[in-house]
Amino acid sequence: MNIKIPQQIYRQMMDDLARPHSFAHERIGFCRVRIGNRGSSTQFAFVSDYWSVPDDQYIPDESSGARINSDAIRHALQTTISAEEGVFHVHMHDWPGLPRFSPMDMDEIPRIVQSLTFANAEVPHGMLVLSHDGAAAKAIMPGQKLQDVERISVVGHPTLVLSKLPNVTGGERFSRQTFLGPLAPARMQSLRLGVVGLSGGGSHIVQQATHSGFVDFVLFDSQPIDLSNLNRLAGATEDDVAKRRMKIAIANRVITSINRAARTELVGARWQENVEALRSSTRGSLSTVFNSTNRHRNGCYPSPRTAATHGWTDYSF
Repeated sequence: MNIKIPQQIYRQMMDDLARPHSFAHERIGFCRVRIGNRGSSTQFAFVSDYWSVPDDQYIPDESSGARINSDAIRHALQTTISAEEGVFHVHMHDWPGLPRFSPMDMDEIPRIVQSLTFANAEVPHGMLVLSHDGAAAKAIMPGQKLQDVERISVVGHPTLVLSKLPNVTGGERFSRQTFLGPLAPARMQSLRLGVVGLSGGGSHIVQQATHSGFVDFVLFDSQPIDLSNLNRLAGATEDDVAKRRMKIAIANRVITSINRAARTELVGARWQENVEALRSSTRGSLSTVFNSTNRHRNGCYPSPRTAATHGWTDYSF
């Protein structure tokens, strides 16, 4: 499924969602969509209208970016019934790059989408998240389950592509992991992984993740290898120890030797000194961070709270 947003409505969304609220940390809106290209293998959802949730329909909740009350949801349900069009929940992550739905987003917004489907099962419904220059969406087509939207574009002059899933089938290279599903290679290539600490576990993560099909990494480690690391640092050699080679350089060598098309960003410093590299870059937002440092004190690794703040999926070990 593809989503097309008229330029005027896209600007309306961006302007509205950027407005501050008296207590909510972000804004929420809804948009109406109608199906085009019925019967084709790739269907289009055209955004026909957008409306903002009024200020008095937000509920104070420090545990979430924004929470809306039953009046806001009831209005969305009534809209899909009366207008006979689909409805998408819309919000924005206030940073550049390709946005990702946070764990809280995925826990709560699909419930609203399912309620919309119960109200009108003949049209598509879904969830859309925007960033400064990107977008991501999930949708339920009639008779189907919630799934990723393949392409999101702004229709106008010029046409702006906000998001496009890579057209990857995997081929022979990933033929032994088809149990992950036909979309696994594309999804792996669309994600950006952060790894903090490359001495032991982190070096094995980047090695196996690259073998599996991940191609986009941000690597954090401020130290060169020493002899005590040689028993566990994947890909390291005695020559690396003799030359005091940086651990991120060794990890980069491992990644690119497995897949020459892989993209890496090397940060030879503590992550606290380069939070923006974890939060976003010209290649997109970070979706997952692996904490593989062995100093779980004094803020030496990103805490679960830090991960939640930036919308990461956090794995610590």
